[in-house]
Amino acid sequence: GVARNLVTLSSVNAALYGVEFLNAASSNTVSIVYSTGGVHFDAAATYNTVSFSTVASSVLFQGDRNTLTDSRFLDEGSVIVFIAGANFNSVVRSTIVSVNSYAMNIGGSSNTVTDAYLRSDSGEAAIINAGSYNAISFSTISANSAGQRGLQIYGGANYNRLTASVVRNQGTGVEIVTGANFNTIAQSTVVSRGGDAIIINGVSSTTVVDSYVQGSTGVLVTNSTGTVVGGMIIIATGTGSSALWAGDGSVNLTVTSATITAGFYGYGIRSENMGGLIRFTSNTISAGAAGVFIGTQAANTQVWIGSMTVEVAGRGALGEVSAMRFDGLRTGATVYNSFVIARIGVSGTPTVYALRLLSTNGILIKHSRFSMPDTLAAANGSVMASFSNAVKTELINNDLYSERYSGTALNRLLEVVNVSTGVKVTNNIFFSMWQTAGSSLTLVVDAGSQSGFDSDYNDWFSSNTILSMMWGTTLTQGLANWQATSG
Repeated sequence: GVARNLVTLSSVNAALYGVEFLNAASSNTVSIVYSTGGVHFDAAATYNTVSFSTVASSVLFQGDRNTLTDSRFLDEGSVIVFIAGANFNSVVRSTIVSVNSYAMNIGGSSNTVTDAYLRSDSGEAAIINAGSYNAISFSTISANSAGQRGLQIYGGANYNRLTASVVRNQGTGVEIVTGANFNTIAQSTVVSRGGDAIIINGVSSTTVVDSYVQGSTGVLVTNSTGTVVGGMIIIATGTGSSALWAGDGSVNLTVTSATITAGFYGYGIRSENMGGLIRFTSNTISAGAAGVFIGTQAANTQVWIGSMTVEVAGRGALGEVSAMRFDGLRTGATVYNSFVIARIGVSGTPTVYALRLLSTNGILIKHSRFSMPDTLAAANGSVMASFSNAVKTELINNDLYSERYSGTALNRLLEVVNVSTGVKVTNNIFFSMWQTAGSSLTLVVDAGSQSGFDSDYNDWFSSNTILSMMWGTTLTQGLANWQATSG
């Protein structure tokens, strides 16, 4: 084949390919060339380079170890295509723009795209289809159509990596789907102006770390296994959306060391219909409706929530606000070493909960602090910890602290109601600064929840001098009366 030739300072006008590397052509260079036709690297073409050139058509890679560098490529259709078997090629410091299709389509493996600009005006900006071990780094990816993705990885494309790049998109930012496993997004910015930022669906072992993510939903995980999210900033821009939503049969999820923000009526982390091990640790969450929402999970699912800072600041249109809410979780969970804050952001009438358990079984809460700051005057009642049909709940070594409240709504530090049997409350500090004695109850245990109720070694304080508690339908005031009534 032809080898070690240089073509430079030229203009080529061709209908199909202006530059072709054929028949084992190797180590040739085309530099400072303008071509209306495309570039074709034949299957046996290797180590060829196109540099400092403008190509007003497409590029087809069939061979290995070829390079495009410091060039500009523009076409109506797909611009750069690596077919299956085109491996170890490089695109460096180049601009690739497609009007109607993909800016880049990678079907080969171990190709690298570095310091590039990829844009499609009406299609996906980049796709990786079946290719593995490809790397995109220090690049900008943009699709301007609301229904298209910035980057889509699918079809058995494994071990690909997006690093130190920016994806800014009208639609979905990055979508990893259909059996594309062991892919990684790291140290990148993914922003969707009108859709979800990252969608992970039907895949396994996806890692998203050390990145900034913003979209209607920040990260959406469905029917996927072994997803890891860490060291992130995740922002949901949708009014009632979740910053991170995981479920629909997903198994084994870890979210750690993330700063998570949801909208006025949104959720920080929401998980439903999952299995395996769910771990949320060392995250800071701010949301409107619920900081952490854990729904019904598959049998034998383990949920661990630790070292979290969770704050909700609800809005007036919400029916209720919960910093942590477990709803229908019958498989158990452990919450530990966390700081949980519930407040009202503006005037309104939601009921506010710092901790809300509904139809749960086997929840353990330990070594955590639950707080309601002095912003609840507009709330339609507030409950620090509410256990409703919450069987075998343990509240151990926590402190529950409410600041001043002078409204007339009913407030409770702890309520155990609706057949919440087998509840254990031990070594906690309950501190109430609610000012309206008649509307503030420190503890409520209804008749259906008295079976197995165990409360020992707790400290109770109320600044209104009347420590009001209710056992069944009997209202007591003062600890001695409570002990006499409850036995």
